[in-house]
Amino acid sequence: DGSTMTQKGDGKTVIETKNDKGESLRMETTTDGKVGTYSDSAGNKVETGGDNSDKLGVAIYPGANLDETAPGMAADTPEGQMYTAKYLTGDAIEKVIEFYKKELASRKPKTNEYSTDGDKFAMLTLEEGKKMTAITISKKAADKSTSIDFLVNTKK
Repeated sequence: DGSTMTQKGDGKTVIETKNDKGESLRMETTTDGKVGTYSDSAGNKVETGGDNSDKLGVAIYPGANLDETAPGMAADTPEGQMYTAKYLTGDAIEKVIEFYKKELASRKPKTNEYSTDGDKFAMLTLEEGKKMTAITISKKAADKSTSIDFLVNTKK
């Protein structure tokens, strides 16, 4: 079918294929499978795994750790860029929400908070020109950790 798979000396595996229209798709992964890069001939590129904290444009809650079970994503397309990341902390959700309200006060985020059946959630959203940032903070009654999820989308 025209597909190739190459094992590189640096431990990466590269798979390349073309569809019936001649458009290419390339997938490159590390041997542990935690980091992958996917790209096509249309200029789309997606990277999974790794830490996108330097691309989020907001502070990471002090002491929060990157959630290794939910790798971040970075996408670059002709329409724009998108980044995601997930962090966990043992601190109470109320403390995390207050941190972000203070941290982002000058940027005037839209804030929604709600709870149901012992689960608590908050979403802070920033819209700044072509950039939208959403921070979702959640704590399910059954979970030990408070989750902090980031989504940043920038249009070109």
